[in-house]
Amino acid sequence: PVVKFPEIDHNGMLDFIGIRIHNEADNAVEEIKKTNHDDDNLRIDLGYSMSADALMEAGATGKIKETLDEMISIYGRVSYIEKYLPEITTKTTKVIYFVNLKGDSQWLVPGYGIKSSKAVKNMVKRMVKNGELKLNDDGYYENKNGVKVKFLEMTEGKHGGVMKKDSKELDIIINKLKEAGSSLPIKEAN
Repeated sequence: PVVKFPEIDHNGMLDFIGIRIHNEADNAVEEIKKTNHDDDNLRIDLGYSMSADALMEAGATGKIKETLDEMISIYGRVSYIEKYLPEITTKTTKVIYFVNLKGDSQWLVPGYGIKSSKAVKNMVKRMVKNGELKLNDDGYYENKNGVKVKFLEMTEGKHGGVMKKDSKELDIIINKLKEAGSSLPIKEAN
């Protein structure tokens, strides 16, 4: 069995000024690999910030070729979530976890105010009103294709540097995901 390991690539492009952003993405992967997971069959894909946007698009357009147990979107932009979440099917993933940040509007460039918890809550209201999401009794939302969805709020920390190797916020994210039902962290397949 092969594990679909989180490939965090934060070499994204800022839309409106066209400059490339580089974070220490490889360190984040190493950090998540530190703790082993017992299930070699587990398949997870994870994206951070602009990579989370790319992950949503890939899931909705069928570019992800295998069925994932989980997709995890950390600090993805609302516009990408709202556009692509309704189109993702259970052929792509069984469940999606979204991590958003309460204070992400404190910097202009990193979040532009559209990764914050307020923006995500407003988006969820719109999607429920439009019939694109429904809230189940188990606390998960569900899209029209039966994909389960959970939104998690980070109340501490900031956007920049969260995925660096020694970041305490990375541990907070992993623990919050595990508390919500995620199977992170996982180990690499032999």
